[in-house]
Order: sequence, then C-alpha cells, then structure tokens
Amino acid sequence: MTGTTETAVSGAPRIAPRSRLIGLDGMRGVLALSVIMVHTLGAVAPVVMAQTHLDLAGQVIVIFFALSGFLIYLPFATRIIDGRDAPSLRGYYLARAFRVYPAYIAIFLIANYLLSGLFLGNAMETMVPYTDDGTGTITNPFEVLLHLTLMQNYVPSELQTGVNSSWTLTVEITFYAVLPLIALLAARAAARGGRNRYLVAAMPGLVLFGFGILMRVLGWVAFALSDLTLLEAEWGPNWLGVFSRSFFVWSDNFGAGMVAVVVFIAAKKGVLTHVGRLRLRTVAVLVMVFAILFAGIALFVLPRFISTAVAVASAGLFLTLLLPTAKDKVPVAASTLDVAPLHYVGLISLSTYLWHYPVLLTVIRLGWYGTDTPLGALQSFAVVTVLSVAISTVTYWLIERPAQLLAARRRGGVRDRGKAKEKESVTV
Repeated sequence: MTGTTETAVSGAPRIAPRSRLIGLDGMRGVLALSVIMVHTLGAVAPVVMAQTHLDLAGQVIVIFFALSGFLIYLPFATRIIDGRDAPSLRGYYLARAFRVYPAYIAIFLIANYLLSGLFLGNAMETMVPYTDDGTGTITNPFEVLLHLTLMQNYVPSELQTGVNSSWTLTVEITFYAVLPLIALLAARAAARGGRNRYLVAAMPGLVLFGFGILMRVLGWVAFALSDLTLLEAEWGPNWLGVFSRSFFVWSDNFGAGMVAVVVFIAAKKGVLTHVGRLRLRTVAVLVMVFAILFAGIALFVLPRFISTAVAVASAGLFLTLLLPTAKDKVPVAASTLDVAPLHYVGLISLSTYLWHYPVLLTVIRLGWYGTDTPLGALQSFAVVTVLSVAISTVTYWLIERPAQLLAARRRGGVRDRGKAKEKESVTV
C-alpha cells in the first residue's frame, strides 16, 4: 500500500495508521547506513573521521528516536482525535516485544557464542582503533541475562558492553512501555469534552519534550558538580553515564516526533486548510533550518542540547517529506528516498543496526579494512555495509519477519476474542 488512506467514521475522516508513509522507510535506510559509516570510520579510519567531522553524523540516532515517536504514537493520536477507544494494550505490547526481542536475542547469541564479537567492558574505555581490544564472549550468566533482556544499560559496569549500540533499544523499549500510559491520560482528558482534541493529543509529546529538556539540565548540573570528563559523563561506566543513556534524557526526541504526528494528522484531515499546504510545508522547512542552525551553535556552547535541536529538525523533516505538495503530489525528496535500495535497507534496518558492530569487529580481526585515507575509508565502509546487509537479510527473513507475522496473528486473535466478549455481554 502506498500513501496514506482515509476513510469516513461518523462523518469524520480517519487516518489509517498502518498505511505506508512514502519516504520514511528510505530515510530509515539512510540513517542505518550513516550509523555504519560513523562506527566504521571511528574504528578503522579515525584520521579521516577527524578531518571530515563525519562523527557529527552520529546524531542520526536522534532521528531514529523521533521517528519512533512519530510512527508509534500515530494510532494512539488518531484514536484520541477521533474519540475512539485506544488500541488493545495486550496487542500493542505483544507487537512491540516481537518487533525487537526475537532479532536482538538471535543476533546477540550468534555474535557472542559464534563470533566472540561483543564488548566485555565499556566500549568507550576499551575500544582502540584498528583492533578488537576489549571484545570476546560474555560468559557470566547474570550478565548474559541482563543483555538478553536489554537491561544491561541500567547497570554502570555493563553500560556500553555486549552489542554496544543496543543502548538505544533499552531507550526504545522504555518508550514503548510509557507511551500507552500517557496516551490513556490524554484520551481521558479528551473524553471530558470542551477541549480541543488536537491540543490534547499533542500534550503527551509536549510533556515528554519538556521532561527531556529538564532531564538534560539536571544532567548538565550533575556533570558540572562531578569530576568526570564530558565523555565519561556521557558514555562511561558510572551512574551519570547510565542516566545520560536513559529514556529520561532522550524523551525529548520522542516527544518532538509525537507533536509532529499530531500536526500531520491535522493537515491530512483538512483542519489546517486555512494555513494552506504550501505555507505549512514552508513552516516545516523553516523549523528544520532554524533547528539545524541552533544545533550548530549548541555544538560549541550547549553540547547537551544538540540532540534536542536535531529532534526538532527531525519533526520538520518528517512533515516536509510527508505533507503533499500544493498539487497533491508526493514531495520529490520523499519519492527519492523511496528508491528500492534505500527502501530495502530501511526494511531490514533493525537487523542491520544490530549486526554492523559484530561484523565490523570481525572485519578488523580478518584485516579486511582499508587504509586510513578517504579511499581506504570508503573501502572499509563498503565491506562492512555489504556484509551487514547480507547477514541482516538472513535474520530479517528467518527471524524478524516471521516474528512480526506471528505477532499480527496473535493480535488478530486478541481482537476477535474481544469482539466475541462484547457480543456476549450485549446478548446477556
């Protein structure tokens, strides 16, 4: 299915939350490739990294978080605005668990026991360019359990161990757990009547955005009072590092995406017709540009708030890609991102994201990386990317996709049982 479909419910248009939004899968592919590039250059081409400042591309993780806020809040926001019941919590949590854990657990076990390609200590402290120092097989049963449940990032000594990039999944699953709770509060507020449903639907995102900024301020104060370096405070095996890698600090990223999706729904329903599509797209572009400029300033004076600015820019980016042009056409940028290669990498992006570091460590051990020159860096990036995409294709089709289909069937069963109970209660 392409585009976003609308159907009438009680005389009001309704956005179908599972419709494919053109451009987002391709953008996810670009983000995944950017993560591979940053980590590959940092490991085997640090000189090129320093010369080109490509380490700034590491901020793409913010776009991942904002995109999660946008997409996962979409069905909740739509139902709040339409005045319908919230999605089944059991079905929701089932879908989220099956989306993350099967692929992650399989990749962790293979990378740990077959490749010995996981970090045994904090990667920030042990990682040395051109080497696989600090990596091997995690054997402690308690540590393995922490990793299998994605709880390792709540323990200082385990932060940035295992599949070190998986800290983002710990943040994601915390968001998954919190979202229905705050959405339920918003739905109850909307049901009382006399309130603008769009504003009520935007409140969870605004609250998370403000909460994230507050947590960043508290983190900055804690850092100022500590004797840690900024790198240690952000990534080190200490409680401030745990806090810095937690959902508390990164909630503003998700909140920005959630606010953007409410604007998107309002535009699709025609509520913002007085603004005009072209004008709304212009506003989205301006928001994106000014947020990027602020991020550039924050790089030098407020480094802890760079991610906040990038999250706001991401919100503008999503609206720029998704809002149709004045002639009801898909924006050129969205259709460009939807090209088959990028779309496919976006489809398998979870596996690619998890596999690329164990693959990178294996490439280093085998000496398959290039020299620390622009051409050598490109060679290293190509090798890691090709191998990561190849093995991710296997895990996607053998594990990820079947898990998603199983979750969908079980959600269908939950819905059918719910309808049956409703009929039974009516009959009685």
